[in-house]
Amino acid sequence: MDIRIAKIKKNLQKGLYVENLSEIRHQCMEMAKEVNEPLPFYVLASVFHDIEEHWRTKKPLLADEAKEMEQRISGALKDVIDGFIENQELKQMWNSLNALLRSFLQVEK
Repeated sequence: MDIRIAKIKKNLQKGLYVENLSEIRHQCMEMAKEVNEPLPFYVLASVFHDIEEHWRTKKPLLADEAKEMEQRISGALKDVIDGFIENQELKQMWNSLNALLRSFLQVEK
């Protein structure tokens, strides 16, 4: 596994708190700039940016809300990253990205 992807996965395991989101977003953007198929990492960076902005502007951030977001998107996040590692077919990667966005947008309602 690429060391950059391993770092992203390691940071994801730490949880989706504001300071960590910034680091994960940065790592995803760096990956997007360096790989031949940047879409998954650009989408991940965009989702993490939106979560970070939402949580930075919402006072106070409730622990239950953070946990709900983490639970809703964790499976889809794993699918997107694993799909990239496994060099999934475009259709499957597209489905994983859509599932991630749906999960994120449901919490944002």
